[in-house]
Amino acid sequence: MTIDLHVHTSEISRCADICGADVIKLYREKTAFDAVVVTNHINSAFFSEKMSPGDWQSKIDWYVDGYKKVKEAGEHAGLTVLFGCELCIDSMGSDYLLYGVTEAFLSEYV
Repeated sequence: MTIDLHVHTSEISRCADICGADVIKLYREKTAFDAVVVTNHINSAFFSEKMSPGDWQSKIDWYVDGYKKVKEAGEHAGLTVLFGCELCIDSMGSDYLLYGVTEAFLSEYV
């Protein structure tokens, strides 16, 4: 199985140039990958720039919804889509890829 472990989508990550549905189309039509891991950026600045003030859970819900839309497109195209995130620890200025992320984990720990 061939997996791309670091994929961003423009709905969530500002560095991405392509929306989730087009990511799936591109991987299905132009590559031999069997799966992708959506690892959109998540940090406090990200939520400040992308969203108006709100409670933490509504922000996580919005973030997770971006993944769910890509996963659904992947299911229709026969491409496995897994959930991860690229976490930036603001005080350290470093990014870390997290795999096996769940909505519950993001709500409680991020």
